[in-house]
Amino acid sequence: MRHPLYPNPAIPLAEHPPAVLLAMCLFGEGRGESEQTRRAIAQVIVNRARYPHPVFGSKRGLPFHENVIQVILKPCQFSCFLSSDVNYSKLLDPLAHDSSDIWTGCLRLATEFINLPQQTDTLTLNSDHYFDDSIQAPPWADPAKATVTIGRLRFFRLYLPVLQTGPGSVAPSGSGQAAALPPSLSASDRKSTRLNSS
Repeated sequence: MRHPLYPNPAIPLAEHPPAVLLAMCLFGEGRGESEQTRRAIAQVIVNRARYPHPVFGSKRGLPFHENVIQVILKPCQFSCFLSSDVNYSKLLDPLAHDSSDIWTGCLRLATEFINLPQQTDTLTLNSDHYFDDSIQAPPWADPAKATVTIGRLRFFRLYLPVLQTGPGSVAPSGSGQAAALPPSLSASDRKSTRLNSS
């Protein structure tokens, strides 16, 4: 019998539990990276789900868990979910392509982030985009909007509010408030968050 917290190729991706889908994304995008890098990828997905925006695929009025699914499956956002990507087939049976420790670690991180969506993002500072620095910087990668570099990934805050820290500050509430769309980004800039494969 198939374990409920393992990808099932017999059902559509959107019908997978959010934690499994997030673990698949972490496996496809960052299994060769450190745990901290995978944690940062998960944080970007959670940030996009907490701040509904058409660019992210998340929507006002949807529960957080549903927005996580919308964010991950929005076309051309995470390269591992492109059917042409070398990692796509690996997502459906991760244990056939890497050690059980890697999959278990991805699932553990995914479950943690799904269960604690309101944690303040002190790791990526409210980033909503990233790319692998082994490729040419995409058009949206404005150096003025760079936040942190973790492993090979460079992170950016294009739509989300600046993280407020210190006494009297209020952490993002995830109340469904949409982030403002920067006027400098055109439709052609709203492409893949990560343009290469793991």
